[in-house]
Amino acid sequence: ASKKAPGSQIHHQHGNKPNLAQYVRGQCWVSLAWVIRREKRPVALPLLTRLVPGISNTGKRVAAKTLIRAVYRLLDGRKVRVLVDSWYMRRIFIESMLARGFDVIG
Repeated sequence: ASKKAPGSQIHHQHGNKPNLAQYVRGQCWVSLAWVIRREKRPVALPLLTRLVPGISNTGKRVAAKTLIRAVYRLLDGRKVRVLVDSWYMRRIFIESMLARGFDVIG
């Protein structure tokens, strides 16, 4: 809730609950994790996280593409599925993932 926190901005609260404020102060982080199966259970291993300084959705997509570009060589030759929420499902993001040979699930 601090105004001094890096990247602190006012964000719309998407919960739509009557007892919560419509707008809140917070930071926007984009994280990249590797999901593996361990004893038949999926486990997410965080790889990288990046603070998005602005509040635009474009900044989130740029941050996500930057994170993927940073680890792309580790993934080369492997079957990769990129699982993202609806904020990232835009043509430019999907096309950049498909160009790398990744499947995209949104």
